[in-house]
Amino acid sequence: MFSEGDAFYRAGIYFVIRGKTYAYSRAYFMKYFVEYTQRMYNTVAGSNQSAIRVSNITSLLAASKSIIDVSDVSKSSNKEELHDVNFIINERVIRCPSGKHAYLYNDMLLETFPEYFEESKMSYIQLARFVLELLNGRQVESDSHLASLMIQAIRNGHADGANALVSETISILIAVLFVAEVKRNPSCFLPTLMLLVLINRNSGTPFGDRYTWSGCLQNETLVHQDEPFSLLRDCFYPSLVGTPTKGAIRRQDITQISDYNREFLNASKKYNRTVEQKQLKAHEHLMQLGGYFPMTHRFSYTELIAKRASEEETMSDKKSFIAICDYLTFVGVAGFIHHNQVNLSHYPSLDRDSEILTKVILPELWESTLELARPNFNAVKIYSYPSLLTLYKCYEKKLTPEKVAHTVFMLHGSSRYGKDKAEQLKKEFHFWSSQNNFEFGLSEVESVISSTYRM
Repeated sequence: MFSEGDAFYRAGIYFVIRGKTYAYSRAYFMKYFVEYTQRMYNTVAGSNQSAIRVSNITSLLAASKSIIDVSDVSKSSNKEELHDVNFIINERVIRCPSGKHAYLYNDMLLETFPEYFEESKMSYIQLARFVLELLNGRQVESDSHLASLMIQAIRNGHADGANALVSETISILIAVLFVAEVKRNPSCFLPTLMLLVLINRNSGTPFGDRYTWSGCLQNETLVHQDEPFSLLRDCFYPSLVGTPTKGAIRRQDITQISDYNREFLNASKKYNRTVEQKQLKAHEHLMQLGGYFPMTHRFSYTELIAKRASEEETMSDKKSFIAICDYLTFVGVAGFIHHNQVNLSHYPSLDRDSEILTKVILPELWESTLELARPNFNAVKIYSYPSLLTLYKCYEKKLTPEKVAHTVFMLHGSSRYGKDKAEQLKKEFHFWSSQNNFEFGLSEVESVISSTYRM
């Protein structure tokens, strides 16, 4: 589902908007997607309250901004400002101690199932194994049912029809997927919502796969490899992240993996050569072994920091793109492009329409996914620079709130244009500045008008 082979078949995406085809390679699309989602995430206000209730999808983003992790601890000059946070999710309390790498705890599960959560820890790996056991034990009807209950809880603040154990599990799953992980990587928010929909709808891919919790928590292709390599499952997170590809890790080094040797997992300079003697960093290898959800992405942040700094494509972005492609294909608004077709002969406009991507596709994708609705790219209007501003030589290059306010004032007092044109300009400027994420908006213009002019 999320292997290199799956990425090969989803190397690009195309959209047909108002009869014209717009095509983008995976790297190009994800570059703008990551930038846009980070920008939207930055506009969300967090909370300094010690108890935060999650009642809808957008409140998840605010909850995520409220987490205090090690980066916040290192930046804070006033340690008294740092405090533990409790999230009320699906009417259950999830505890988040400050400065603990944004780890989250459901105390009921910790106390009731100590065999799954050793030493009172709730790591992603332990939680993922617990979820698989929950499904295998028929505590919920199906994968689709679990996803449906989670969507209910995300939309309405609570899920109806779930027993106590499932309700507790749903609460910690939502906290991990949409609060803690989004703090580290905001671009995973929309793809994770999309995956919930795909699992809920029992959606299949064009290649015969079907979205399941198991497939999103592990790389099933590697899990089911033939002997003797399937024996490695018992050494390498049983029935969870799969087995290494043949020859990827030497047999004599298996103990370093199963013993959770930090030198191997973090530095990875000694025990991780492939048969071709090509250097493979541990976090990259573990990212290949995992599914999509972060419980198997213990090293996703390590990869993100290193690769995004050098503008390299990350494994996280590859897997996110697979989810985005399949979701948009499923709802019938896009199609994916095979690796061999990512060239100008198949798509002459490939990677040439950044304006459509940034002003139509990504904003509509953000808004519609937050509402769990089907995107309608044809309904999005692109706003050009207001021509009324140029009547008084007010151009975009040196635009200021004072200049826009002065133009509004001049239009308002003009016998030719009058009040209606002044109001029209304010409306057009608002739409244009919002769509283009301009450095100031209508509120700053209105402030200048109220303090300077009488209209």
